[in-house]
Amino acid sequence: MGSWNTNSFGSGLHFAKEGDARTRVLALEKIFSKRRSISEAELREFRRLLADQIRATPDDPYVVAASIRTLAGLLDYLKTKGLESQTDVAADGELLVSYMSNGALDLQVRGAAIRAVGDLGITTGRKSIEGILSDAANANTPEIARNGCLALVKLAGDESFTPIRGVFEKTSDSSVFGTAAFCLGQINNTAAMSALVENSRRFPDSESCDAALVNMDKLVLETLNHPDSPVVISAIQATEHLWKDGQREKYIPALQGLLPNNSLAVRRASCERLIDAASRLQFSQEKQELVFVLESIGQSPELREYAERIRQRMSATVLVPATASASTPVLKKD
Repeated sequence: MGSWNTNSFGSGLHFAKEGDARTRVLALEKIFSKRRSISEAELREFRRLLADQIRATPDDPYVVAASIRTLAGLLDYLKTKGLESQTDVAADGELLVSYMSNGALDLQVRGAAIRAVGDLGITTGRKSIEGILSDAANANTPEIARNGCLALVKLAGDESFTPIRGVFEKTSDSSVFGTAAFCLGQINNTAAMSALVENSRRFPDSESCDAALVNMDKLVLETLNHPDSPVVISAIQATEHLWKDGQREKYIPALQGLLPNNSLAVRRASCERLIDAASRLQFSQEKQELVFVLESIGQSPELREYAERIRQRMSATVLVPATASASTPVLKKD
């Protein structure tokens, strides 16, 4: 379409109606990108075009799905400008709600409709999305499950936990797992934290649980301050995922504070995490932290195995070069 000028809107509409699917979608994207430069009348004409293309379900699903996504963005923009009310938006939303569960439609179209219902806050679509996510048959369909999780967390907040956790635990698709993990991070409560910890190793190559948990540090630390909490073990284990600057300096003292005068399960879990966390340090620093753990658990017979592990580690030797130029290492007590 070249540079944007007074004739570009008309040209854009032409290309959005004619040509191959790629050309039409590119035209939609171009017009939307210039939404701040076109008149109110042109915005409304663009809105009508999108609505028409969304209703043309026999059309190329790539175009229909792109039209849905573009309409969602446009309606949000019109609301911010005071040109549309939520009531007006809801009218368009009802059509999208009807598309979500329509098995005759292409998955691209259904997925775009689900996501748009969430983005536009169409609350009448909430129960349908909950039903879609609760159907185990959808757990491995990324177009449905991923968009469903993203939409429901916007519509239902904390109340979206159960359906999203169901998808998170049932799916064998790594992309669905990653999106569900992100949404659990958005829910950001102790139940979500526990689910992320319990499933963090299901997909070894995925960093989605780690990415969600690292941003839940306030919740993790708050839970560590309440050792009687039913999810305190999950919080202890969640500290493994707190890798941002400054987080270690907060969770290590919290874990150390759990070593005395708590249930055996809490003390054991704290020992495990403190020993593991110390192992990631230089040897001299590692020993300093292990000494604290050893002194804290004292002669507790129920924690004898951890005391023995620590003593063995502290008596270990490290290999260092005999000289700066030597190629043969020698043993040295640290």
